[in-house]
Amino acid sequence: MYKLIIADADPAFRGNLLYKIDWNKLGFLPAKTMHDGERVLEYLRDNEPQVLLADVRLPKISGLELARIIRKKYPKIQVVLMSSDRDFDAAREAVRCRVYDYVLKTGDYEQLKTVFLRLKIEMEASAGEDRLLSGCTEEEYALMLEIVKALSKPDSREDEQTWLSYARLKPLMHSAPAEVRKLLAGRLWQLLRHELVHQYEQMTEMLVLKVSEVLQSEQLPQQLLLWMLQQLKEELIRQGVSFHERVAVDDSIIRACQYIQEHLSERFTYREVADHIHISPRHFIRRFHSEMDETFTDYVVRLRVQLAMELLRRGVSPAEVPEAVGYRDEKYFGKLFREQAGCTLREFQRREQTGAAV
Repeated sequence: MYKLIIADADPAFRGNLLYKIDWNKLGFLPAKTMHDGERVLEYLRDNEPQVLLADVRLPKISGLELARIIRKKYPKIQVVLMSSDRDFDAAREAVRCRVYDYVLKTGDYEQLKTVFLRLKIEMEASAGEDRLLSGCTEEEYALMLEIVKALSKPDSREDEQTWLSYARLKPLMHSAPAEVRKLLAGRLWQLLRHELVHQYEQMTEMLVLKVSEVLQSEQLPQQLLLWMLQQLKEELIRQGVSFHERVAVDDSIIRACQYIQEHLSERFTYREVADHIHISPRHFIRRFHSEMDETFTDYVVRLRVQLAMELLRRGVSPAEVPEAVGYRDEKYFGKLFREQAGCTLREFQRREQTGAAV
């Protein structure tokens, strides 16, 4: 049984939650009910529930503020928030606070039952994840980072900073003690699962059920986590998630990629990039290839071809595109473009404008 606390200012609604839902059947034990957020924090100082179910608009300390505090001080507690109306701002803030779910308060409790049934499945899977993550390798950590990056909102500075903080810790997966590596892998795994829950709910259920099934075995297959992450990535690609390129996790290479992307329309050499990140050119070339799994030249050409495609979609003249992406020689860039796109710049633009196949 997982210990549950319920916080809502309405005593009648608290009673309905207790008596109209068979919590024992769902696998939860309601340990305490409270009417304001201040009481919740007082309770948490001396008790360790696994789940908080709370109204967004609690007196004294709101449910949203509780979620923010719990995320920092009690990260193992799962938070489910409820609201009496469709408050878009509150729902968006709930997602930023990384609550498990956000549901509307209605007379129908089926949605809440479904949420807690899914939560139980995931918590049961989590109980065995220590075994899964205890041997996490650098390769597996890097693949988790790649998936989290693909799932992150492209315009979210918070998501970007969160991802970068984990990316910069990646070198520890090589040299840190086993307990530290397991802790890092576990936190990144939880972040990955959180992103899945809020974007691909059915896929999350499939993932945690698979974890539960496999972890019941006494002998885990070699590199189980890597296999699962590869399967997950393939499924996300089928769902339309973009994995445009291998994601750098080395801080120096991250800065190099940022420099390249910001200067695509200019002419630069690998020596200039190496100088920008304060690494010797020879070491930079080796390090870049190892991190990105492609040469510096191939990476730059690929990004410039992608930029050229975007310019052509916007209606830029094919004759102007080579110069706009850093090439003086129109014929040479035309050759590079055709190798990657399978057509000329003009053919590509015509296809995009008319929808006709080349």
